[in-house]
Amino acid sequence: MKPFVFITFLMLFVFPLSAQNAVVGTGFSTGWGGGSCPTGSSNFNYLSASYGTSLGGVLSPNGTGWQYFRMGIAWDATTHQRAITIGSDVTVVPEQEYMLNSSCTTSGAMKVNITSTSDKYVFKTSQGGTNPEGRFILFKVGGYLKNVLSVMQSPQNENVTASNVVTVLATTDGVLPTGQKLYLRYTNNNWASSTILPMDGIGTLFKAQIPANTTGTNVQYYILTSSPTISLSSSNVDFYTFNGNNNNGANFSYTVTSTPKVTVSPVFPSPTDDVTIDFYAAGTDLAGEAKVYLHSGVSTTSTNPKNFSQTIGNWGQDDGIGAMTSVGTDHWRKVLSPNLIGYFSVNVSNDIFGLNFLFRSDDGSLKEDNSGSNYFNAVNTGLYCILLQPSNGSISVQTGSTTHISAQGTNVADNWILKDTTGGQNIVITNIAGGSTFDYNLSVTSVGTKSYLLEYHVGAVTKYKTFQIIGFNAPQVIARPYEKPGIYYNTQDPTKATLILHAPTYTRYLNGNGVQTGWNNSTSKNSVHVIGDFNDWTPSQSYLMHVDHDGWNGTSDADNDGDRGDYWWIELQGLTPGQEYVFQYLIDGYLKVGDPYCAKVSDPDDANIPSSVYPNLITYPAEAVDRASVLQTGQSSYTWSASAFTHPDKNELNIYELHFRDFTEEGTYLAAIDKLDYIKGLGVNTIHVMPVSEFEGNSSWGYNPNFYFAPDKAYGTATDLKAFIDACHARKILVVNDLVLNHAFFSNVMAKMYWNSIYNRPADDNPWFNPTHKMVKSDAGHWGADWNHESIHTQKMVDSILGYWITEFNFDGFRFDFTKGFGQTDPNSFPPGDDWASSYNQDRIDLLKRMINTMWSHYPGKIAIFEHLAVPSEDKVLADFGILMWSGVSHHNDLKNFILGYNTDNT
Repeated sequence: MKPFVFITFLMLFVFPLSAQNAVVGTGFSTGWGGGSCPTGSSNFNYLSASYGTSLGGVLSPNGTGWQYFRMGIAWDATTHQRAITIGSDVTVVPEQEYMLNSSCTTSGAMKVNITSTSDKYVFKTSQGGTNPEGRFILFKVGGYLKNVLSVMQSPQNENVTASNVVTVLATTDGVLPTGQKLYLRYTNNNWASSTILPMDGIGTLFKAQIPANTTGTNVQYYILTSSPTISLSSSNVDFYTFNGNNNNGANFSYTVTSTPKVTVSPVFPSPTDDVTIDFYAAGTDLAGEAKVYLHSGVSTTSTNPKNFSQTIGNWGQDDGIGAMTSVGTDHWRKVLSPNLIGYFSVNVSNDIFGLNFLFRSDDGSLKEDNSGSNYFNAVNTGLYCILLQPSNGSISVQTGSTTHISAQGTNVADNWILKDTTGGQNIVITNIAGGSTFDYNLSVTSVGTKSYLLEYHVGAVTKYKTFQIIGFNAPQVIARPYEKPGIYYNTQDPTKATLILHAPTYTRYLNGNGVQTGWNNSTSKNSVHVIGDFNDWTPSQSYLMHVDHDGWNGTSDADNDGDRGDYWWIELQGLTPGQEYVFQYLIDGYLKVGDPYCAKVSDPDDANIPSSVYPNLITYPAEAVDRASVLQTGQSSYTWSASAFTHPDKNELNIYELHFRDFTEEGTYLAAIDKLDYIKGLGVNTIHVMPVSEFEGNSSWGYNPNFYFAPDKAYGTATDLKAFIDACHARKILVVNDLVLNHAFFSNVMAKMYWNSIYNRPADDNPWFNPTHKMVKSDAGHWGADWNHESIHTQKMVDSILGYWITEFNFDGFRFDFTKGFGQTDPNSFPPGDDWASSYNQDRIDLLKRMINTMWSHYPGKIAIFEHLAVPSEDKVLADFGILMWSGVSHHNDLKNFILGYNTDNT
């Protein structure tokens, strides 16, 4: 087997291909470049990441001991191999500069002594071009480089005054390996000179401070990473830079002002400080308001200082909580007291990393939120520690095994003490003296939940971190009783219900013609417990779900269906018929999610739904996290009363688009029934209802979906929706449901089950979603998470969604939102200027035809309307297939102008 060479780089400045330098040889490549000079381009690993004129790349060694290489330059279909000394092998030491001989050679090389193949080597050359000077250096790091993920500044750009020291925070996409450190480089004279500051921090959060500057000064800066042991200067910093974040080449910048909009005092507060926030409303939407409220929160997560972990303020309510005091015309002030810890009621086990806020009017209709990004102020956290593992504060572990507990502190500890605090006890497990890090392998010997406390002692200060471990015996491998995932009610015994959760470990990708285009493995789940009202929300062995691998034994598939599981399932018993229960799945001991196939969702927004809209709505439980699901045995079926009628031809549809929230004063399914005779009188024979499946929040057009099998409660009950459809059918009006299958928002269960928390997007191994958007290049078309419509799991889910709304609610068809996004084509492969994927795309056509063909094979005659808006030739293909094409808003505006009597070309 040939050795695998991993190359990773952060490209910030792009050089043409002819400028790339390279590494060749048995040490860091797949072999030598050939016996002639110059030689071809085979076996060369190119250094493409660039800062200034320097080029670089990260390479993995092919083995331990002496590894040999040469440099390659002037890539122009041939490559000139270079060594330090022709005919001799020269030992290279990391972090020392070397100069290559100017002649091409095939004899003599460089060698470096490798002690571990887990180490990575950063190669840097000082120049690109066809005749570089030949200066190079390499650095050793203890693993893959981490990237600078985000950069935050306080005070923020328009609020820096001459008295302010500016605090800059940077986060990385993981804990830095040994040999990598963050630096901040800034200038206050447009790079005539610059200053380089080391950034301090632990985990993934780092800080540096730029000294105060005079009013009118423009300061530019960026973040870079390099070795912690090398001396950086303005003359060598580009050469020694590994990677960084320079705001996509624009650098970060601010100009010192004398008229800030917002001030925070102290400017870099500690958690124990009282903090005064002043807001100058002139020139904002809140100018002249009689009342202004501060809506604020602090972040207790070092990975995201801009998070609102704990919030003070009730949006839209004039209740005095967060009310600011007027201290002058359009000048408002709020003092956060007693200190940040007290004001936000921060638990002793948490630290504060950021203060975040915005301003609003008393009813919330107006706001000042820093152009949508909110206001951020860094907090001087001081001495603190972070729990690295378990990173989520809770984890499930199979009994008889160990789990690694690790933490990191800002200072060297006097000692670290780990205690078992289960049931109020205080048993010391280990006491380790010294060190800024804590590492311990904890044995798990029993089932159930145990609580732990980690104490970090430095002098007179003690910091605390708490976590839980859920011990479980190995789940039973048992075949599931039903094929498809979801909630199943026992028709013979209403005290029982079966839950099935699909957590795929393997995904096949099929194009619209059923041809496999690829596959991917997904990380399997270790355990899934069901928790809810029926077991006091307590994970236990009794509620550990069984697992079904669907015939896959690790090497072969017994049923040869291409499905390798996993399906987690359990039969609940002892339920009270007719009683509603809220529940969630607890995956791997830390992730709480609802059932993606549930027919009713319970979420925090339910508290804002009036009882007149949804009577007796079950209360959202405090034990739940985000959206939960509701199950209810012994439900009564809806009795449909409308008689069958002859449907109008699809070419004779007069369609009325209806949004329940805005259509009536009540904004409900039931209130809309009273208006149906009016709609019928307009000559309408079809109503297109805007999305009714669960979406985020209560006030929305519905194009931010999360649960596809549950009607949104903001408009009423599921029975109310059925009554509306029944009433339409009684008047011989068809009803078309608007479905949003191009994307789902991030509260979707399938997105959350396989999630990249660092980049806040679906993980690379998500079975249903793309990690980044396909088809559309424009960021304006990147809504939520992008469904992968070639995934067999996505295709099956889509088919289930269509069948559900047809059979359960008697919908007559669907309007499909933004079908132009249903595809897997790389956005960059569309013609220049086509940022919205409008060009003809056969793969997209095939995927869409597959979906509609499947629907029509089970439900003939159902209406299919596409919001497609591609090139006419593609629209025609779909129209000829029998799909109706939604034409956008233009003709509506033309008709409106005609009714209003406007003199336009169309009237």
